[in-house]
Amino acid sequence: MKPRILFLVPADYEELRRKGTDRMIEERDEGGFFERVVTIHPLALQARTVDLSPIHRIYEFPLGRALGSQAPGIRARLSAPFRLAAVFRAVVRIARAERIDLVRATDPYLMGLLAWRVSRVLGVPFCVSLHADYMKRFALTPKRAGGAWLRRVARILPSFVFPRADMVLPIRQHMVAPIERAGARRSAIHVIPHGIDIAPFTAPMPLDVRALLGIPPAAAVISFVGRLSGDNYAADIAEIIERVARRRRDVVFVLVGEGPEEGQLRRRLLEQPDVAEAVRMLPFQPYERVIALRRISTASLCLMGGFSLIEACAAGSPAVAYDVEWHADLVQDGVTGFLVSEHDVEAAVAALERLIDDPVQAAAMGRQGQLAAFARHDLRVTSRIKQDCYTQLLNGRRSIAG
Repeated sequence: MKPRILFLVPADYEELRRKGTDRMIEERDEGGFFERVVTIHPLALQARTVDLSPIHRIYEFPLGRALGSQAPGIRARLSAPFRLAAVFRAVVRIARAERIDLVRATDPYLMGLLAWRVSRVLGVPFCVSLHADYMKRFALTPKRAGGAWLRRVARILPSFVFPRADMVLPIRQHMVAPIERAGARRSAIHVIPHGIDIAPFTAPMPLDVRALLGIPPAAAVISFVGRLSGDNYAADIAEIIERVARRRRDVVFVLVGEGPEEGQLRRRLLEQPDVAEAVRMLPFQPYERVIALRRISTASLCLMGGFSLIEACAAGSPAVAYDVEWHADLVQDGVTGFLVSEHDVEAAVAALERLIDDPVQAAAMGRQGQLAAFARHDLRVTSRIKQDCYTQLLNGRRSIAG
């Protein structure tokens, strides 16, 4: 009989749908490896259950109003510990009713704590996956008052969760050393790269993005897709756009996304006539439209990139990225794109202008980036890596039980 897995994810289904990333939920069965995949969103904005298919079910709890990015009133903050305790009990009940064999938390904070609790009560293994350098993200998006207090509490949780996890699954090699320093056993750490379905990047173009957005045929397209937030260097992106747009009239910047910096970016970019004509700002778009945009982009701004950097490279668009986190794994400077020092706006502008001025070189670099992305992040390859990790976890549990 196939196993059944529980995912604990700090997300909201409607937000994932707006961002076009909800499709990844149904990839969690790893090509039929799991009989049942249950996802719980404790930090959602409403309570509900969503059945995506006979395999995939989502449960949501509205803790996001008290513990998430929303700004609740004092009453919601004060009630949060009681509501959190109720969610812990509910998650255990769901895991028991769904006959869960394995639990995966997608961060080492509240999700990790929940996973540990389910594991301990039900006697099943749990793993924790890491999808970002959280300390770096915290530094880029400082919080005040209640938010700062929550982060201070959060910082101590990985040192509790990691030593107790049966396996820790960072998505990049550079995360391994900090995870070990936080208490994880080296033998329990296994890198699981992000995977993407490469088919949409090689299929015929489904639509004419230039016509859709009113972009002149001869204009170079520079795209950004992601959250408009401090941890994606929103202020640097605005400055880069301003400098390039004022120097030349042969480029259009397309920004796709939403986030806390959206209002400020709109005011800064769209209220300046000499800049606004070179800018298109769109909310999150359907995935096929995003892929089409990436495929016509002379370059992609990925100053901070996760899936966005992988998808840009997979689309054959050379990336301009800051030399932070894991970016050097995909962006070979001058080969698949350009790596520049963090906050070096002038260097980023120079890199973009090189790509705009030499479309032949840009296309060649894009092809090299595409080859690298396909080799490292093909979903079929990364799924096998995860299946191996899950098999080890399940076999370990069975040997203990036996």
